[in-house]
Amino acid sequence: GWTQRAWFSVSSDGGAGTTRLASVAESFDLVRPTSSVSGACLVGALLRRAEDPDRATTHADVWGAVDELYEALHERMGHTFLPPGRVDSHARRHAKLGVLTAWNDDRRTRREDVLDVLDRAVSRTLVGACR
Repeated sequence: GWTQRAWFSVSSDGGAGTTRLASVAESFDLVRPTSSVSGACLVGALLRRAEDPDRATTHADVWGAVDELYEALHERMGHTFLPPGRVDSHARRHAKLGVLTAWNDDRRTRREDVLDVLDRAVSRTLVGACR
């Protein structure tokens, strides 16, 4: 599932259906894909993907996803956006993570909004691969 105001949500009752937001300290352990979570925010999902040893995903791939998600969000908001495939500095990418986190956690952001940004980012990636 999707969550807001934390990287992850976890079962609060041993699996009976209620969840709680994971603390910051817990979240560092929950980044590992073998950890059990019931939900993740957009950034939490990226972090788990980056740490999954069973996937061929590299950290460069995940940072590329951050770039495309950020530009997809700008596109969705009607702002000028950069073409697919642009690579930013490490500091700028960290700032982008902050923007994506703030947007994900905004009370007006809905699950459908996050899915739309994901769809736009995938489309941007496909278009960039065809160039």
